[in-house]
Formats: sequence, structure tokens, C-alpha cells
Amino acid sequence: EIFENIKEKIADELFEKARCGSKEALHELKILGNNNDVEALSKLAEIYLKGLGGEKQLPKKAMEFLHRAAAQDYPPALYRLGDFYYYGKGGLTVDAKKAVEYLTKAVALGEWKSYELLGEIYLNNEGGIEADGCKVIDYMLKYAEATQQNELPNIFNENKIQQSLITAADIYLNGKCGVTQDGYKAIEIFTKAENWGEIAWIYRYGKAGVTQSGSKAVEYFSRIEDWYSIAEIYAKGCGDIVPNREKAIEFYEKSGISHQSDIDRLTTDKENLQELMTLAGGGNAESLCKLAEVYLKGLNGLEQSPQKAVEYFIRDFEENNNWESENEIRDIYLYGCGELKPDWRKAFEFMKVPPDGGLEIYSDVYFKFAC
Repeated sequence: EIFENIKEKIADELFEKARCGSKEALHELKILGNNNDVEALSKLAEIYLKGLGGEKQLPKKAMEFLHRAAAQDYPPALYRLGDFYYYGKGGLTVDAKKAVEYLTKAVALGEWKSYELLGEIYLNNEGGIEADGCKVIDYMLKYAEATQQNELPNIFNENKIQQSLITAADIYLNGKCGVTQDGYKAIEIFTKAENWGEIAWIYRYGKAGVTQSGSKAVEYFSRIEDWYSIAEIYAKGCGDIVPNREKAIEFYEKSGISHQSDIDRLTTDKENLQELMTLAGGGNAESLCKLAEVYLKGLNGLEQSPQKAVEYFIRDFEENNNWESENEIRDIYLYGCGELKPDWRKAFEFMKVPPDGGLEIYSDVYFKFAC
């Protein structure tokens, strides 16, 4: 090991001189390379790949040096060849299978940076490499762990770690690449990434088999100071949290004056509620929507009733062709509200194509319907 360290130091010193234009240092590097010194071969590849020290860029020659180093199972060379074959660098033809071959060898020899690229390859399902979510998760988690252990903390490394964890968590959340959807495993990994916002949304809407929990959603939204989302939870109710106008107003105010309209809607006591009901009974579009909102959020002292809200939204959609009301119904069934639990089949029923031909794609609904 001491001998190897000495050889690496010599190669590094020669490389630094060669890249600054020393022909003598370059000559000595070539002598070492002729003796199959893997460090020297790797340095020579760098010189000819980038055209350092006044040398011409000779990608083909650089790849020859790199292949010779890789043939001796030199981990950095194996990693670089895997990277070059996957992206088609250095004049190499794109070849995902060869990339996996070199990267797998590199990983086995301790080249931990290969984990990330292997995860990316198995995620993208291209070049003859079939997508494999289990491998993606395994490689991304190992990459995050190894980066924490081997790299100095900085913003770049922290972002790389977080992104690899998010990639793994997203596979569990959405059931990608042959992996069974599992919201709780997604939460476990999102926790490692400290992605509190994503965890909050999972609990708010009960995604991927997770039990809907307003209190848990509030807990995680609080960590990122998303006061508006908390206000919405208290305004509409969510899982174990029933509508609470005072709490909703408190958090709307905390979120900023830009949401004054939300505060007004909750604090204004409409004395003309009976008149509103009369107008709605006559099919007045605006009144139907307002009355539906009153029941949806339990405003003006009325008990919250998402079921009645749905009835008024349906009337508005059918009688006035109001597509916004259809969107409201779909979201109520998609995420649940009050006594109405999430029902993706009913949500799918209200995903019709509007007159302009547009169609919003709601991945949660389509995924569940496809399954």
C-alpha cells in the first residue's frame, strides 16, 4: 500500500508538470505508462483527452490509455469509462450495457461514485438496460451514504445527496420501475433527505397507502413554515382535523396579507344565507358555487358537509356547464374531505374533457386507475 501511494504521488507530480508544458515530465509519464502503471495511464488519458500542456486533443489515444488502466481493474478508470460509454464522451459510441459492465466492476472495487450513475441508468430504461426500481433505490441510497462518509460537506455535495434520496423516495411514492407503491417507505427516505414538504403533502392527501392525517401534515408544514397550507387544512378539515375557522384565520394571517381574501371569506357572516339558498335553488351559477363552498368548509355556522357541497357542485356543472365545479368535485373525491374518504374511482368519473379539448393529467388518479 505504501508503494502504491508513492507511485500515485509520483504520477501526480509528473502530471502537474506535464499539464504546465514540461515535455520531460510527459516523457517520464509515458515511460511509466509503458510499464502499465495505472496512475500514469490515467493521467496520460487526461492529458490527451483535454489537450493539456500544449499537446493536441487525441480522444482516441486517450481512450486507449484509459482502457489499458481499466483492464487492470483500476477503479477510477472503470468509473470514467462507464461514464464515457453511457454519455458517448471521448469519441466512444453510446453503449449503456458497456457502461453498466464497467460501473459494476468499479463498484465492486470500492469506487462509490459509480452508484449514482448506475442508479440513473436503471431508472431511465434505455440502451437495452431494463428499468429496475429496486436497483435504483439500492444504488441511490448507497451513493448518499458513501458521499456523506467520503466527501467534505458543502452545498454541492448536500444537493447531490438530497437528490439521490429524493429519486429513491419518489420510486416508492409513485410505484415506479416495478416497485410496489409504499408511502411509508417513501416517508422514511424523504426524512433522510429532510424533505418535510413532500412528507406533509403525503399525509395531507393520504398518498400511496398512507393514512390521511391532518395533524401530521400540520407538523411537517410547520417545519418549512408553510402557513398557508396549514390554514387550508384548518379551513377545509383534513383527516383527524375538523374545520376550525379561528385556527384557519390565525394561519392565513400568519402567511401574509396576500391571503386577505381567504380571511374575509371565513370571517364574513353572510346574513343573506337564506337568500343564497333561494338563488341556488333557482339554479343561479354563482350562488350554487358559493353555497357549495359554505358546506365544503363549514362556514357561517353551518356544519361542514362535503356531501352537500358535492351535490351543489354537480348541479352547477350539469345546469351551467361550469368546469371549475367539476374540478372541485374531482379533488374532493381524489383527496377526501370530512366524512368523504378518498375515492379514486369517483374522482376518475369527473375527469372529463372540457370544450376546448384540454385535459389536466392527474397522475395519482391515472396510476390507481391503471392498477
